Amino acid sequence: SSLIEWIDKCQPKYLVAHNNHGFDLKILKFNLKKFGEKLPKKQVVNRDSLEFVRNEFNLASNTLAFCLKHFCGRVQEEPHDALADSIACKDVCEAAAKQLGFLSFDQYLEGQKGTKRKAFLL
Repeated sequence: SSLIEWIDKCQPKYLVAHNNHGFDLKILKFNLKKFGEKLPKKQVVNRDSLEFVRNEFNLASNTLAFCLKHFCGRVQEEPHDALADSIACKDVCEAAAKQLGFLSFDQYLEGQKGTKRKAFLL
């Protein structure tokens, strides 16, 4: 099954990646075009965890590795591995949102509004 089928099935409201707007989203769009795929009919909003921590916190560095150490107290064992990066991104977003007083990163993205659709972190 393809990523597009997965998005259609799960219907996430957001797709989040660290440096999404600078890298991941460009690669996603390139690959969709290359393989003749299109984004799902239901709009998915792309968010960038790098921009989130940059805008909300004054950290010495905004790299995923630094943010993971800062917010979660651990080192990323396999940097630049898609699954490891996704898990690290999710953990950073959740921990950072909680430091801002939100119950979750979903709640932060919604500006404290309730939502049934979840954010899926890439």
